[in-house]
Amino acid sequence: MCGTCVGAEGATLCPPCAAQSFTFPITRSEWSVSWLFSVCLDAFKPQWLMLSVAFVVFIVSYYVLAILAGGVGALIGAGIGQALGEGGEVLSAAFVVLLMTSVALIISAVLALGFNRICLDVLQGKAVSIGTLFSQVGNLHLVVKAWGALMLLYGLAGGAIAALTALVGESGVAIGSLLFIPFGIALGIVMPLLMAGFVVHPELGFIAHVRRTAAMVRGQILKCIGTLLMGGLAIMLGALLCGIGTVPAYGLTMLLVVGLYLTLENDPAFNTSHTPGITGLDTIR
Repeated sequence: MCGTCVGAEGATLCPPCAAQSFTFPITRSEWSVSWLFSVCLDAFKPQWLMLSVAFVVFIVSYYVLAILAGGVGALIGAGIGQALGEGGEVLSAAFVVLLMTSVALIISAVLALGFNRICLDVLQGKAVSIGTLFSQVGNLHLVVKAWGALMLLYGLAGGAIAALTALVGESGVAIGSLLFIPFGIALGIVMPLLMAGFVVHPELGFIAHVRRTAAMVRGQILKCIGTLLMGGLAIMLGALLCGIGTVPAYGLTMLLVVGLYLTLENDPAFNTSHTPGITGLDTIR
């Protein structure tokens, strides 16, 4: 039982109560990029080695599973080619490429969600468990919907450029390309936060996650960009160390992403807001 139930302060918490009692030390209403980096760095230091090991396992598992899937796809493709006879090679090759691309995305998505879960555990003061990398298969449907929505948006943007080109000529390409600037910025912020949200709140549906993330980043765009740039800078500095430094730098970067999500949702006033035009996060289910 938790301390409240026992009636004694400092009582040992069972795992569910411990998870519920965790409060991220930074709030949405008062935070800075440097403060968030400091908190994540403090969590990273005692766990940097195991986070690095987890990342290596991530990479090795990805390539091993992708190679196995490629082998299976090649066998299936060969069977399709033989069944179709002349001209079947093109269709079988297209099938293999499509299958391998889809499987690679699925594998990377599941492992990335698992690494997000590891980072959440670290920020909550827990030890790294390598097996957690493979714990997020149940949330795969959320990632599939996210990538599907992304492809749809890319298609719409491409269609807009094509329409502008048809109306105003080649200058339409330049004008239409400007549409990708805010789109790229929003994508670079929303997608990482969505991935973190899938792990922090697995009980929510995809639309609820999108609405929640959009509400969280409102008014916080510049700070979000600064946080993600800090992560990118860490990876760049790691690459300068003969590439070896990118392994621990990736762990620190993912801690920053998950920490950013926890920061943006950590505000009771924001969570319970019912101001017209602003949906409280606790109502987005």
